[in-house]
This record gives sequence, structure tokens and C-alpha cells, in this order.
Amino acid sequence: MRNISKKEGITIDELTELIPTSKNMMLNKGDKTLSTGQYLFEVGDASSVELEWIYKGEILKTIAIVSDKKGVVYDNLLFFILFHTNEVRTEEIVNTTPRLKSGYEKPDGLYDFKFREKQELTSLAGKIVVEWDLTCTIPLSLSNGKYTVLGYTSTKYCWADFFNSCAADIQKKGELMGVNGYVDFAWAVSYKFMGSVTIGWNGTGFTFSGGGTQLGGEIYANSQYFNSLP
Repeated sequence: MRNISKKEGITIDELTELIPTSKNMMLNKGDKTLSTGQYLFEVGDASSVELEWIYKGEILKTIAIVSDKKGVVYDNLLFFILFHTNEVRTEEIVNTTPRLKSGYEKPDGLYDFKFREKQELTSLAGKIVVEWDLTCTIPLSLSNGKYTVLGYTSTKYCWADFFNSCAADIQKKGELMGVNGYVDFAWAVSYKFMGSVTIGWNGTGFTFSGGGTQLGGEIYANSQYFNSLP
């Protein structure tokens, strides 16, 4: 990649040609009625840079919008490429009240089963553009090698920048409290560049709209499953 030319300053009309609906984005930070989430850069603090990309002998030219204060704001190649970073997928049993061993691999006592699905997607420019964090906690008690399911809680979080959209959900499909009980839960994530995505729940599964990339899974958490975890 090499810098071909740089044009100081960029008009709203020029910005609109590069980024759809960008007239709403060129905002003056001095307007106190606007939230920081709406503000990308101050009026006048933007330049267009023509870039030339060379890969395996092929040449592609793009135009990037840069800000002295915020760095690369947009590039019509960089912002199409997403990288999965800070991936976290955990399924574990945590002993919340350690006691003396009773002859079994795990001592009798109270436990939490914890599930977490967390990821960040970054652009080639290194900016986080999409992130989500889904968790599930199932309180348990263990006695003589048998688990008792005591409850279920879950949390969900999803965020995307101006150019992307993201939806994330975690739902319980079924449960049976008590000795040798279970919790059946499912999770789903959808994200898309320059578009809108949604996730719905019909009671048995997820529905997706808007296209984009879709991820998900289901866990039937019962005694056999709990015993399989370290």
C-alpha cells in the first residue's frame, strides 16, 4: 500500500459520495445536543487520501477519509475487512464453596456452571467495529456425584459502530430444576456491514433477518454434561 495523494479538507458532498447518509455524520462537536456516539470528527478536521493497494500484481485504488484527531475514519477497502480478535469461549464448572473431598473427583458443595461467548471484530485499521458478549450461569449443588440444578441467569450485550450492525441473543429452550435436572439454552449472533440485522426468538429457535454473518449454538446442560467438564 502506498499514499498517492492527500487533499486537505473535504466537503459534505464529497463525503456523501464516499459514505452513504454521511451528511448526518459531519457534525460540529460544539453542538451540545448531539451525543458523542454521533460525532465522528469536527467540521474541517478531515482530509481525503488516495491509496494504492498492490497484491499479487493487481492494483486497486481507494480513497480514505482521515482525521488528525481520530486517524483513519473510513476507507472503502479497510472497513470491509473484519478480523476476529479477543475471542473468548468458556464452559466451566466453578466451585463456589470448597469443601473436603468426598471420594469423588469433585468435592460435594455448591458450584456455578458458567458459559461465555465473547468476540471483538476489528477492521484492518485496527478499530473495533463489532463486539458481543453472551453469558449464562447455572447454580448447582453436588452431592455424592449427583448435580442439582438450582437456577439459571443469562446476560447479553452487542455493539456495532456506525457502518455495521449487530444483534445477539441467548435464550432458554427448556429446564428441569432439581436432582439430575437440566437447562437447555441456545445463543445466536448476527452482524453485517452497511446494513441492518435482527434476531428473533420463536420459542424453539432463532430467526434472522437482514442477511449478514450468523453464528450460534445450543447446549443441553445436564449432569452428564457437567461431569464432562474439568
